[in-house]
Amino acid sequence: MAATKKEQVRSKTLAVLEALGIEYKVKHSQAKLKVWDSLSIELAGDYAGFWTRWSRNVKGRNHIDLVNYMVQEGLVSQEDAQRVLGHPIEGTLIEVKKSEAYDFDGMVTNPRTAKIEAWLTNVRRINPALIKRFIDLGLIVCDGRGNIRFLWKDQEGKVIGADVQGIERNEEEFGKRGYLKLILPGSHGFFNAKSADVADYSEVEHVYLTEAPIDMISLIELGAVKDSAREDSSFEFPRLKPKSLFISLSGAVTKLETTMNRLLVEYNLDPHKLQSIVVATDNDKAGDEAYDWFAANGYKNAERLIPNDDQNTLLDGVVGKVNDWNELLQRYKRELDGE
Repeated sequence: MAATKKEQVRSKTLAVLEALGIEYKVKHSQAKLKVWDSLSIELAGDYAGFWTRWSRNVKGRNHIDLVNYMVQEGLVSQEDAQRVLGHPIEGTLIEVKKSEAYDFDGMVTNPRTAKIEAWLTNVRRINPALIKRFIDLGLIVCDGRGNIRFLWKDQEGKVIGADVQGIERNEEEFGKRGYLKLILPGSHGFFNAKSADVADYSEVEHVYLTEAPIDMISLIELGAVKDSAREDSSFEFPRLKPKSLFISLSGAVTKLETTMNRLLVEYNLDPHKLQSIVVATDNDKAGDEAYDWFAANGYKNAERLIPNDDQNTLLDGVVGKVNDWNELLQRYKRELDGE
């Protein structure tokens, strides 16, 4: 029996992903990409082939749109796209429509932050004093719907973007991740925070790159663990360097060149003072590839820092493997609490 048109769409979409080496999982008639966990592709029904990257509010109608978007984001090369599609990319792919930019100047926030503080403390196990510090700095706010917003600010403190993190779990709507997670349309730049000994970006000597705001904050907390606690714990903690800038790439792992250019041009980092770029991305293939990019592009001061669990803990069949900094923080807090 010949395959139906919808079955052909499903087969073609998955074949394209496999040919490009893009890892994915299929659940509930949707394909989810590992590298962009907020991107879902419909594989059945009237909208088979349609896809949405929820964190960026970007949508497309078929696998060709998707390949075009991957090229635009730097995830796939022009050469690989042409090889897989079988024809040149120019003149074939339609422009992907994006949502209108968010009005950051008119952003409405809720001064009552108790619920988001409780979620960050109880669910993500982040130190409440550290959460309060980020709130006081104006980097964490509560929006009108009770979600967390991690505000991206430029060198002058102007809000230029935001990650949105929901605190109400809904796996039916948000899948395995369970929570709303997106980047407001029009966001440009990154979520960042300077160490206490840095007054101006031009003083920065070390840059830490993480993949998400919660991971960035977790790394900062883990780096502050006292020596006495380090000796008593079975976990391995990072030792953070002075005069540092911490950055969440927030899904822009494939746009490292843009990130570095922005740091040097817009944030006025002094390249002569920049002693190290610490790639503290997730402990997976995409995280390793971020470090590989720096090595391949002549950044001799790049270092790889990954979360590590010295306990004989099995995760994904690997002893000691921890995916990200918040996961390591949660494991450490469970050890402290005797859980």
